[in-house]
Amino acid sequence: MTIAISSAHELNSSDGLNGVYISKNLPATSTAARNLTLILSEDGTAAMTTEFVGKGTLIERGAWRAKGKRAEITWTELDGADINLRMIFELRENELVFIGPDPNAFGALEIRLYRVSAMK
Repeated sequence: MTIAISSAHELNSSDGLNGVYISKNLPATSTAARNLTLILSEDGTAAMTTEFVGKGTLIERGAWRAKGKRAEITWTELDGADINLRMIFELRENELVFIGPDPNAFGALEIRLYRVSAMK
């Protein structure tokens, strides 16, 4: 089934999940820490920057859609290279919590992204 951009836009903006979310100083194996910034735009596009403190950044781009209190993201680009990766986050108060598809993808660490702004 194909969803038109206008339908995705209406679904995403009506659920109120769009916005900018961050998480700072997450543990990382190769650096002292990593910082995540996730942007869920009203038009259905998504971008996530992972900063490995002192080592550089990775940028993922793709599309997202809301399903209730969940944001389902399909990443299609990683630093300019094609990828196909799904992530699901669930809204809990003002946080997005990573729940899958593999909830252990980040190890035992629970990934929580805090909303810093809504996009209108």
